Amino acid sequence: MIETENQIYLEEEDPNERKKRASEAVYEQLKSKCQKGCLFETFGKGNKLMFKFLKLNKQGTEIHISPTAETPKEATIVISNCQNIVSGKLMGSYKGKKLETEKIRHSFYVEEKTGNVDHFFIAKNHKKKVVWHDFLRGKLNKPFTEESTIQQIEQFNDILIQISEITNFRKNLNEIPEDPYHFDFVYKNLN
Repeated sequence: MIETENQIYLEEEDPNERKKRASEAVYEQLKSKCQKGCLFETFGKGNKLMFKFLKLNKQGTEIHISPTAETPKEATIVISNCQNIVSGKLMGSYKGKKLETEKIRHSFYVEEKTGNVDHFFIAKNHKKKVVWHDFLRGKLNKPFTEESTIQQIEQFNDILIQISEITNFRKNLNEIPEDPYHFDFVYKNLN
């Protein structure tokens, strides 16, 4: 902070330092709530800080989003009648709607100024349609057309995680791979 005779104003902060502090703060918040059996990853791109948190229950039918200080409300998405969670495909339903995915993308991002945490989930189903849900608000985020959604995916392709081949489930946070854009899982049929 710089003081003059008539004004007090803030020095311009290095954006990289600001992003680093925000990343570390949210990482610690999520990590403190992270239980054994979940997968967690943080990474940054541009002006958005990205976070991913995935937890399946014993039946393999819930995706659980941990709350943070900024977003204290828990969000649990139950995919009922889950039939198959192998080879990159997840079959089930969400709020009565049939869901069969070949590719799953999901991530957190933190709005830099407010610290609000949003979670977006993109599922590409067997009909090549794409559904974009904002699960923290529990509703369809935008009624994207297929063309516009594909454009969105192309724009976010380098910052959203694509789970395309489910082969190895990492339970330990220390086993996060070096490549932040690739994760492998193993579930078998958990029903």
